[in-house]
Order: sequence, then structure tokens, then C-alpha cells
Amino acid sequence: MSQQTLPSAELADGQAREITDGPEGAPGAVSAFVLRYQGQVFAYRNVCPHQRVPLNWQPDGFWTLDRTALQCALHGAQFQPDTGECISGPCVGRALEPLAVSERDGMIYLTP
Repeated sequence: MSQQTLPSAELADGQAREITDGPEGAPGAVSAFVLRYQGQVFAYRNVCPHQRVPLNWQPDGFWTLDRTALQCALHGAQFQPDTGECISGPCVGRALEPLAVSERDGMIYLTP
């Protein structure tokens, strides 16, 4: 998804969506994702701290099958959804890079 906003209605609890911080393809644009977990919205750069690759295995595919953790498609590292902390795999002790996100007036905003 090449935008910095997302309608709140498009992000149910347990879902994650790709979003770009800046115009897609523009210098400095950051691939990111937003997720709703236990009613709260979180955002992270879409980069695994282990090998610096995108986490998702397909568009918007960030969750483990049971939707209790985020998972890197390359090597299976798992991350706590609300903190980004690596809880399993080769990057234990590191974390996803959080991004500022807000939700108001029915919209989710990735904030610079």
C-alpha cells in the first residue's frame, strides 16, 4: 500500500497492513506496516533486525498462523506485536523499529 494513511475500518484486530512512509519509490520512502493488536494500533518499519529483509511473506502477511506474534518470512523469527521485541529466532534481544502512529477521526496516520 503506497500511502501514509489507512481508514480505521480497514484494520481489524489481529490484522496488519503494509503502508509507506512517503511516496512509493521516492528517496527516503520507508516500507512499514501497521497492525491492530488487542484494540491498539502499532507501526513498525518492515525490516527484520536479523538480515534487514522485509518481514512479510506475501502482501499483508506478517502474523504467525495463530496470530499471537509477528513472524519473519525468511527465517521464522517471531516478534511481540505490541513491543516489536524478538521473542524467538536468531534475533532474540533485538526488536523491530517502531514508528509513530496515531488514530483519529476514523483514520490511522503514520506520523513523521
